[in-house]
Amino acid sequence: MNSAQLKRDGFIPCFQAPGDHWSFVRLGDDGRVAEIKEKQRISDYCTLGAYYFKCCKLYKELYQQYYGKAQELVNGEKYVAPLYDYLLSKGGEIYISDISPERVYVLGTPEKLEEFLNN
Repeated sequence: MNSAQLKRDGFIPCFQAPGDHWSFVRLGDDGRVAEIKEKQRISDYCTLGAYYFKCCKLYKELYQQYYGKAQELVNGEKYVAPLYDYLLSKGGEIYISDISPERVYVLGTPEKLEEFLNN
């Protein structure tokens, strides 16, 4: 990651992994995020679960606009990843970093957290 990426509208740490239970990012030829989908494998880039928006106001506006409509839920839930896809549709500029999978610890369930704590 470099400071130029953080000056954009959004930034997402990612890693490459198998499976369909992640949020996925597809990059364009210019290295910027071209698409992001929740639980829909559009590339090998999985989001780490940490998200950066250039300001709180941007996040709040996107959230209110996007999730103000109940039909925008994914599997009946609200996720952050669709907000980025919505930001892209409004001309937003988003970048990723590609983190080595060996440096990623999945902590999304109590079982995974317990496994992490015991190792």
